[in-house]
Amino acid sequence: MKKKIPEPILILIVAVAVIIVAAVVLPIVGGRGGEPRNTAAKKPKIDERIIKMSDYTYDGEALGEVRNIVVHYVANPGSTAIANRNYFNSLSDGHGVSASAHFIVGLDGEIIQCVPLECVAWANGSRESNLHSISIECCHPTSDGHFNEKTLESLRQLVKWLCEKYSLQKDAIIRHYDVTGKDCPRYFVAYPDEWEAFKDSVFEK
Repeated sequence: MKKKIPEPILILIVAVAVIIVAAVVLPIVGGRGGEPRNTAAKKPKIDERIIKMSDYTYDGEALGEVRNIVVHYVANPGSTAIANRNYFNSLSDGHGVSASAHFIVGLDGEIIQCVPLECVAWANGSRESNLHSISIECCHPTSDGHFNEKTLESLRQLVKWLCEKYSLQKDAIIRHYDVTGKDCPRYFVAYPDEWEAFKDSVFEK
């Protein structure tokens, strides 16, 4: 007569078998290299140059639930991302203006981060909006605010990554204009169809 395996040991053997099967099968089901099929958007290259915390830039207040990605233009034709970052930083000395943004996208497609994602930036002209949004300033070569292809492509990659990071849909991508009615970003205010096309492009495969 065969000796019966004690129940606790039998349960342990079954549990180990399940773990081994899961370790072998799940990577195959998920995709190559063990990555899930629906991988998050690749994080773009970001140059972190956090500006000084102050009463005129950002004060470290914790960002709330992110509901929007707000796109702006710098309204200073031909200026670079680093120049605009340095302008924000200079406000910390107290010039009577309070302003900042989480990111600036430059004319060559460079992305500079100015404010930590955990903190509120002062960009949208609305405290409620600032509390629940990530703000992106974009450089532009001409006064009409039209973004060149390098700027536009980096903006697209950045917005796509942020939307996946915060589980946001297309309607969560808005213009500064949609918050306060300000002519910003100018080109996308003047040409709303182009704005809709940009948002669609963020979610293209």
